[in-house]
Amino acid sequence: GFEWVELHDGGRSVLAYRRKPKDTGDKLTVICNFTPQAHHHYPIGVHEDGPYVEIFNSDDWQYGGSGIVNQGELNPKAWHESVFPYVLDVLVPPLGVTILKPAR
Repeated sequence: GFEWVELHDGGRSVLAYRRKPKDTGDKLTVICNFTPQAHHHYPIGVHEDGPYVEIFNSDDWQYGGSGIVNQGELNPKAWHESVFPYVLDVLVPPLGVTILKPAR
């Protein structure tokens, strides 16, 4: 399955979606930034509480990027401003793609 997370942020040229497998696989959150500017403290809505980890970042040094990555676990906070009950505070790399998954 598929779910839009962010599709209305044309001003910062960011979009995000969630990939939801039908089996018991992990739900992956994909964040794309189409500008050469990193976005610090970018809010990404999630349905599940509990830590998330970055499993891919195209801006990582190993891919020739500038090294703007999310390190360690990202812990969601309650969010009452959205259809999502929780929010992650994410560092979105410039001209990059980041993929997050629950840490469990």
